[in-house]
Amino acid sequence: MYSAMQPLQSPHSCKSSVHNGALEDSSERLSPKENKRQRERIAKLGLLEMEAGRGDLPSALALARIYYFGKDAAEDKKKAFRYFQMAADLGSDEARNSLGVMLLRGEGGPLDKTAARRQFKWAAQNGHGRALYNYGICLLNSNSSTKAQKILDIFTSCAETLNIREGYSALGILYYEGRIVTKDLEKSIRLFSLASDKGCAFAKRCLSVILLTKKSSFAERMKGLDHLKCLAALGGPQDQYDYATACLTYGSGLSYQRAFFEYCTMAAAAGHLPALYQLALHFEEGDGVEPNISLAKKLYRLASDQNCKISLIRLTNLNADELGVPDTPAHQHSLDWHMRLKLVICELNAVLLREHELLEDSREAIYLKDKQDPHVRYLLGCAFYSGRGVERDRALAREHFRQAALRSHLEARHRLAKMLWKGEGGVQDKNEALFQLKMASKCGHEQAFWIYCRLSMTVKKEVPG
Repeated sequence: MYSAMQPLQSPHSCKSSVHNGALEDSSERLSPKENKRQRERIAKLGLLEMEAGRGDLPSALALARIYYFGKDAAEDKKKAFRYFQMAADLGSDEARNSLGVMLLRGEGGPLDKTAARRQFKWAAQNGHGRALYNYGICLLNSNSSTKAQKILDIFTSCAETLNIREGYSALGILYYEGRIVTKDLEKSIRLFSLASDKGCAFAKRCLSVILLTKKSSFAERMKGLDHLKCLAALGGPQDQYDYATACLTYGSGLSYQRAFFEYCTMAAAAGHLPALYQLALHFEEGDGVEPNISLAKKLYRLASDQNCKISLIRLTNLNADELGVPDTPAHQHSLDWHMRLKLVICELNAVLLREHELLEDSREAIYLKDKQDPHVRYLLGCAFYSGRGVERDRALAREHFRQAALRSHLEARHRLAKMLWKGEGGVQDKNEALFQLKMASKCGHEQAFWIYCRLSMTVKKEVPG
């Protein structure tokens, strides 16, 4: 759930396209038609600046938007701030609201929350709805002793009187989290539903998370998936990936499996890192799709280019297999396998391992002298789990994952949780599995978050931590 509520910009804050430095291109590189457009933009800016200098309010507002969004001129937040200030002095409540947003963010000038709240209050007193909403947000996030009823009245007025959909969202968050009001999940759902029906994407996302994660009926969970699908159809890679992972976690049947691959592929095509990794993992393990090691390696490599250490490790494993491990007992080729693995790691500039001395113990497995590196622990856990280059040993794999998880390795927590839940390599411990998933999801592991939400409903015992 998203707990932080951010102020809104003016209704004109939707930036369709940004052309940075549009007036700085050399005319020699432009076609005659582009030269003509450039001259027209320059003439338009000159006329607007002349009119704004004479105290013309619409011209000052137009210049502020042009310089803020970088449309028809190079983006310049300082100039935008100056022209919003000029328009505010001329009596524009819209300019006061935009100026308050810039002051709150420290754009074009120093960050000043007090001055921002003052601008929002002035505009709100004149009936500007979004300024009233932003003023309520400032009061909510401030340390002042503002009465809870005043904040509730502001958001209620935004929602019911001024018909601002974000007002319903703000009330929904307050009732969901129990901030300044008594926690009421059902009322929160109703408020988010109202905002969602009015087209608020944020409310739709919150509503879907609540419906999927609370102990809801099958119909409500399907409704939550439908909300995420709407966001994925209109949104960007993150929305597509959220819907894909929700299909994998909460959906059942081939249709949801197909939806996972469809939307995850769309997100991966846009370079979304978790989507690249998840697709690669499915193609490597043949989970729901025909195994395709070549494609998995390509996807891991794309994720590795974005500094994804987990992808580097799995890519290293796949490359180690291709180097040709002798088909002999583990103790005869373990040293050779690990030396090859280290070579691949260095060649890929992946997980940088210091010079280690290789030892062998009574189990004839590979160990490193320095076993404190969580990436090394995770790497060895993967090797013993799959039996790549060594004799398969799930108990030893579980121990390596556990050691890596103790050093906050996210993917190791995820893998350890799956083994604990299934009882692989040792005693089954569902509560410990949920704890590991919870810690991984807190640190940003999205798949662990969705799995935790689904599995936590099946265990009544309270999870530690």
